[in-house]
Amino acid sequence: MKRKPKVNLTRKKKIEERNYRIFIGFAIANVIYWIFFEPLIFGKDIRYDIYVFWIPMLLGIISCSILNVFEFSWRELFSDLKKEKNIFWILFYPIFFLLMHMVFSYMIFGFASRVLWNTINEIESEKNKIEIFHLPVEEFRKASSRSSDKIYFKFKNNLESIPVDEEVIKPYLNANPDDYTIVLGVRKGIWNHYLFESWDLEKD
Repeated sequence: MKRKPKVNLTRKKKIEERNYRIFIGFAIANVIYWIFFEPLIFGKDIRYDIYVFWIPMLLGIISCSILNVFEFSWRELFSDLKKEKNIFWILFYPIFFLLMHMVFSYMIFGFASRVLWNTINEIESEKNKIEIFHLPVEEFRKASSRSSDKIYFKFKNNLESIPVDEEVIKPYLNANPDDYTIVLGVRKGIWNHYLFESWDLEKD
């Protein structure tokens, strides 16, 4: 019996290390996918928010709670909060605990649902012909060193953008965007989304 606390502590440490490795692994996978593999998609649809973001997010939060990935349950949290007298900590702990679950859930469940949806969207778009849109340029934006320069335009009444290299956008930074039209080539996917294929600029 004297060794039981030590055994439990060792088990808890191993679980924490396992969860940490899983989180770091999926974090790296998210970054690699976002930089090298995630397709550029235009369009908005409430179904994307519901089925690709919110439902996987909620399922992830529920799963994290059931599996007790942080080795600390909601029941334990609320039990501790009953003893807490500082109103700041009473408000802070549940929010912080929820955010931990949301980040963990997004890195795993959100990543999986996004990859699946993008894959289905790409397969579906290959069945359709390339469509060409001539759209007025809204802005040529020089971004910070941590993000890409972008050309902004409205597609299907939504403000969209394409990332471009610094050398590409440099000649247009002092130009009037109203004088230019972007020629956008896209393929229609699912749920009112279009996959980017090509672009060009024309001076009006």
